[in-house]
Amino acid sequence: MAIREIRQVGDSVLTKKCKTVTRINHRTKVLIDDMKDTMYDYGGIGLAAPQVGVLKRITIIDIGEGPIVLINPEIVASSGSQTGEEGCLSLLGKWGMVSRPEAVAVRALDENMEEFEMSGEGLLARAICHELDHLDGEMYMKLVEGELQDVVEEVEGEEESQETDAKPDGSEDVEKSEEIKRLEEEMARTMAEKKQVEADLKIVEEELKRREELEKNEELKKSEELAEEKSCE
Repeated sequence: MAIREIRQVGDSVLTKKCKTVTRINHRTKVLIDDMKDTMYDYGGIGLAAPQVGVLKRITIIDIGEGPIVLINPEIVASSGSQTGEEGCLSLLGKWGMVSRPEAVAVRALDENMEEFEMSGEGLLARAICHELDHLDGEMYMKLVEGELQDVVEEVEGEEESQETDAKPDGSEDVEKSEEIKRLEEEMARTMAEKKQVEADLKIVEEELKRREELEKNEELKKSEELAEEKSCE
């Protein structure tokens, strides 16, 4: 068992759709154990395989009642709605308000590749939805209502914090701020590129539609001319 590196926003692996797990081997078992250790080490309540660089449909969830392993999970039913704070181990230091179903039912395989169904509500439902999004290359930022917010940590004893956690010259805070700024700029650039592609596609669609109309008009005109020639004969 080992602590694995959690991939951060900007890593292409987080945007790819994961592959279905067809069998459990030793490497898969090691992956699941490592995911548990990694999730607990980072203080999270959920972790998906792509977050540690593996494109398999596996996720681990623990909201305080013990780990739940979901292999090839799919939501089969949902109901209600809830809106609350949501963060991600792949975008540390940020959170946003996200709406999710209040309750979900999920079908999945366990570590023995045996199918089972379970349901969850509240925080568990939110965690299930969040982690399953990862398996399809999606992240919660697209669902955030408003803007992403900075995580503000409560510090006990300012002087002690400065001695144990922060660099004397404050360079650590500067580095973190620059990294967050870089991630935000990259996200903004990605969204702008997406909007540009959508605009270009719309122009192409309109041009194709215009050409189709012209062709129809040409065909209609030719038909009318032929009909007129025949009537003259």
